Amino acid sequence: MTIDSKGHLWVALMFGGSVLHIDPDKREVVYGYKLPVSRTTSVCWGGPDMDELFVTTGRDAGTAAAEPLAGALFTIRSTGSRGIPTPAFRFDNADSY
Repeated sequence: MTIDSKGHLWVALMFGGSVLHIDPDKREVVYGYKLPVSRTTSVCWGGPDMDELFVTTGRDAGTAAAEPLAGALFTIRSTGSRGIPTPAFRFDNADSY
């Protein structure tokens, strides 16, 4: 899952084939995005304006023929939301901790 600039949650539903946009303050689903695969695995914001939601998916040998796009990376655009930049992390002396 990830969070957007409004504090809303974006959740990939494994085995649900979808991504949910949730407003935690109202405790409601704002919108659900259905993908053409059953295994959505993760989401993160990206793109030049942080307004593209990238969705990773999983592939299973048993269902590969039925879901040719399984394992692909999808982009959801025009959601009206945007992500927030990830803070930089610096680990000084990482080789000697």
